[in-house]
Amino acid sequence: MIYCSRCGTANNKDANYCINDGFPLNKIKERTVIRHKEEQVSCQSCGADQLPNAQYCLTCGESLAVVQSPIIPKNEGALALKSIKKNDVKKAFLHTLPLVIITILAIWLLSFVSLGKIDSTPFDYQNIESNMEIVMHLNYFSDYENNKRRSLGEDSINLGHNPEGIVDPVISSLDLMMLSNSVYLETIRHDYAGKDSGHQTTQVKSGLVYYLYLTIFIIFLVGIIYSKKKPFSDWRRLVIYALVFSSMYALIIFILSLFTTHGTEDYNNFTPFTYSFIASDALWKSFLIGFIAIFSGFIMTRENKLPSLILSMKYAVKLLIMTTVLLLIVSGLLYVFYLRELHAIEYIEKSSIISAPVVISQISIVLFNLVFQNVYRFKAAFSEMNSTTQENIASYHMFTKRKLSGDISEGFFDAFNSIDYVLWALLGAVIIIVVYLSKYFSYEQLRDRIKSISVYSAFFSVIATMLSYGATFHLKTDNVEYQSIFILGFSLIMSFIVFFSFTFILTFVSSYIIKTKKEVL
Repeated sequence: MIYCSRCGTANNKDANYCINDGFPLNKIKERTVIRHKEEQVSCQSCGADQLPNAQYCLTCGESLAVVQSPIIPKNEGALALKSIKKNDVKKAFLHTLPLVIITILAIWLLSFVSLGKIDSTPFDYQNIESNMEIVMHLNYFSDYENNKRRSLGEDSINLGHNPEGIVDPVISSLDLMMLSNSVYLETIRHDYAGKDSGHQTTQVKSGLVYYLYLTIFIIFLVGIIYSKKKPFSDWRRLVIYALVFSSMYALIIFILSLFTTHGTEDYNNFTPFTYSFIASDALWKSFLIGFIAIFSGFIMTRENKLPSLILSMKYAVKLLIMTTVLLLIVSGLLYVFYLRELHAIEYIEKSSIISAPVVISQISIVLFNLVFQNVYRFKAAFSEMNSTTQENIASYHMFTKRKLSGDISEGFFDAFNSIDYVLWALLGAVIIIVVYLSKYFSYEQLRDRIKSISVYSAFFSVIATMLSYGATFHLKTDNVEYQSIFILGFSLIMSFIVFFSFTFILTFVSSYIIKTKKEVL
């Protein structure tokens, strides 16, 4: 058999062109390589990993006794960039362009549906719980509405103070599309007379993970549907399509971000005000989100013929789906039986962009991080010119519990302590899921197992860290007289380290135990 250097398809020895993609087959001199009896190999026909001492492939039945391995010069390897032709990229562009358009329209439609009206009727604040961290997080987002109102020259709205009742929002579905890609909003206010003392720049990232969930789910679903309808002939084509899709998606989001800029001048206070989403931020974040989501969708429908490392990524997506669904269900139950009755939840849901699904999604990602032993933290720092920085810091971990410094109330994180039993139950459930999925790595030899589990843990950690970053609120205000920073959520680097360590260690130990038991039996 002769294997195509582009797609890996097996062809007859007499073939001059690949039967799958028409690529010319180089008649390279072949040599016979006999597999050592204890060495595990992958089937040259279907790519499936084999058990030690196997004589025939357990997936396709091809003989494994003798493997024909072509001697390929270094510059003619299957992964060489020159094997990727312009025609491949052109086809990928033509095939994925409709997918990108459908994705953008679906995100816009769901954002439009998610946008509600503002209920600004008078509200009794005395019954609002003072130490609900999740509420404090969500309470920041009325500023999005008011910032845009100021940029349009309209009056601000204070939730619970306006006797007008129900008010139409000025936040649009286009703004929500920027939030769904975790793009920073920048507002600039400066004195109309040109005085430097009035200049102020504020950058804020919402941390509303619900809209990020929507975007990832839509792109992931589009990837699954497309690969079901038109299966990829090889994994290289799959990667090319994912790169082209994410590039076009990022370009469209970048262009749309340029239309979010609004500005006006308040001649009464002499303060011009501008409101815009940072375009460069939209470009790279939407590319990363688009690639990971569409790539995950593509590989989920491939049953075989995937390299072992990409197959490990598929298992990582399974782990993410299983844990996310579990935590969304638990968060929904907490909302229905506990949070929904709180006055604080009733208050924040008066906003145009906060609803029950938003609250449930926010709770789920907080639980997700705590169960995987990440640290939930709050930081408020304020510094004036020529003075020391004042910091208030609070953090919570399942084992170390809360740590407080600065002017932080002792009751901070009481909400987490009240559901401590839920966190421990979820930890047990997540461990069971990780142990269950570790069976996929128990067939490999030690070296290959370490490599596969590393890729598996890394890919899972990248996606989990992306979600944690999307759920982190960040507000930075710069003025010539002072600077302030507010952070509520999770550290980017620490999140990746925690997710990777938890997944790798548990999976490696579990796969070793499973393999040992099978050998004994």
